[in-house]
Amino acid sequence: MLKNNKATPIRKPAKQTITHSIYGKIAILDESNNPSGTHKDRMAQTIATIYQEMLKHHTKLRLSIISSGSAAYAIQIALIERQLPSLKVLIDSSREEINILEKMGCEIYTCDLESHLLSSNDILTLTNNKKGIEITSNMAIKPYDSYYKDFMSHLSHFNNGYIFVPYGTGHLYGSFLSMDIFNEPFNVNVIGGKTHCKYSKADKLYAPFNPFSIIDDNFIKTKVAMKRIGQYSSINEFTEKSLDDAILLANNSQLNLEPSALGGLAIMIDMFKNDSLTFSDNKLVIVTGKSKVYDEVNQGTKIA
Repeated sequence: MLKNNKATPIRKPAKQTITHSIYGKIAILDESNNPSGTHKDRMAQTIATIYQEMLKHHTKLRLSIISSGSAAYAIQIALIERQLPSLKVLIDSSREEINILEKMGCEIYTCDLESHLLSSNDILTLTNNKKGIEITSNMAIKPYDSYYKDFMSHLSHFNNGYIFVPYGTGHLYGSFLSMDIFNEPFNVNVIGGKTHCKYSKADKLYAPFNPFSIIDDNFIKTKVAMKRIGQYSSINEFTEKSLDDAILLANNSQLNLEPSALGGLAIMIDMFKNDSLTFSDNKLVIVTGKSKVYDEVNQGTKIA
C-alpha cells in the first residue's frame, strides 16, 4: 500500500500583468498549471502526506470529504500516486462530476446538500466511515497554516494595496489572515469574492451552508485591530454581471480558467463599480485555475 512515496511536483503560480483602460494595471497569479488544474493540488498533497503517516499506525483508516468535484479530484490524484486508499466523497446528487469521480476511483455517496446542515459526524455516517476521519472541517490538520504555505511564499513581496481571492471553503482566504507573510500587513487589504446565487456560473463558490469556516467578520476585524491585515479586508458577494465581466476579461487576456476561479476578479470589478477602487490602486488577483474535472464535464469548452 505504501510503496510509492513520490508526488507530482506543484508548480509555481504563473504571473501575468494586464493593463486595462478602466481597471488600470492588474497583476495576475494563476494556479492553472498544477496537476489537476487548480490550487487544490496544494491542499491535496498536504492531505496525502499526512494520511500516509497516519496509515503507518492505523492501516484501515479512511478519509471522507464533502466536495463539488475539484477538491475530491485533486485529492484522489494524490492518493493514487502514493497508492493510498481511495477517498470517500459526499457530493450533491445533482452534480455532473459524480461519474468522473467514480472513474477516478473515489467511493461516492450522494445527498441533497442543499437541504442539509451537516456535522463532521454526519458526513462520516453518510459515507459509511464512522471510524474514519472527515477532512472537510478538520482543524487538527491546520488547513489555514499548511494547505497553501508554499503558495503564500510567492506573495511576501506584496507590501501594499489589494489582493483579490475567490472565496469558497475559505481555506485560501483564511491563509492570508493566518500566516504572517507580509512585511507591512496593515497595508495589505485581502478581499474575498463569494456568491449566494444558487445558479451562479461560479458554482464551486456557492455553498448554502459553510459551517466549518472560522473566517467571519469578527475574525477579520480582530486581525485588522491587531494590524495583521489591512483595514479594508473583507469577504463580499459579487454580482453575476461582474462575474460575466470577469469572464470576458479573462477570455480576452487568454487566461484558461473556469468561472469559479474568477471570484476575486469579479469582486474587484464590483468594487470599481461601487467607486471603492481607483485606477492607480495596487491590485493583485489570485485566479485558482481550471480543474480537469470541469474540463471533462464541459468537454473543454471556453468559459462563457
